[in-house]
Amino acid sequence: MEAITDYTGRNPTAFFTILAIMVVAYKMVCGLFVSPEDYNNSLPNSGVNPNNVSAQYFQVAEPVQLGDVTEEELRAYDGSDPCKPLLMAIKGQIYDVSPSRMFYGPGGPYAIFSGRDASRALALLLFDPQELTGNVKRIE
Repeated sequence: MEAITDYTGRNPTAFFTILAIMVVAYKMVCGLFVSPEDYNNSLPNSGVNPNNVSAQYFQVAEPVQLGDVTEEELRAYDGSDPCKPLLMAIKGQIYDVSPSRMFYGPGGPYAIFSGRDASRALALLLFDPQELTGNVKRIE
């Protein structure tokens, strides 16, 4: 203990207190900057692969093949019947948006797009019912 006093000029209690504070501060700062690899390795083994989570939840939906559907037939899939899927069309392609029923279903923020071709409204970010239909030739 005399070596600590001789080397640092402080008594051993003060030296170890300062050392403990430095270790705690180091751990706290390191905890703020966790690398993604360390985070993924520390996840509990729940059977979910973190690398596939984004592919599972953010997968782009494929168009639904219903054949030729008129706009009137498409309106039947607006979410008013919970037994039918929720469909919307974009530039003539029909998409099933049933997994996002809380957004596209009745009362949802995007319910106006369900059961219709919403190409123009989505391209121009319009939420007015009068603006849903119109010329989409100039929209790429």
